[in-house]
Amino acid sequence: MCGITGFLSYPGQVTTEELQTRIRQMSDTLTHRGPDDGGIWTDAEVG
Repeated sequence: MCGITGFLSYPGQVTTEELQTRIRQMSDTLTHRGPDDGGIWTDAEVG
């Protein structure tokens, strides 16, 4: 079973590292749903 998380921030609110940490934490809450692949995508042009 799949799951999707997301996070929206305005430029300059959080660093890329903070954003990736928050997204990883949200994604980790879905690991109980199955052994599907996982990943993180951030848009450096926007952030």
